[in-house]
Amino acid sequence: ADVDKNGTIDYVEFITATMHRHRLQTEENLIKAFQYFDKDNDG
Repeated sequence: ADVDKNGTIDYVEFITATMHRHRLQTEENLIKAFQYFDKDNDG
C-alpha cells in the first residue's frame, strides 16, 4: 500500500493497510459467528 508511490511503504501506510486488513478479517469472523448461531437464517 505504497499510497504515495515513492517505492517504499512508510509507517503510516503500513499501519493503514494493516488496520484495514485486520478490520476485514474481524468482520468476516463476526459474519461467520452470526451465521453459526443463526441456524434457521431468520436473523
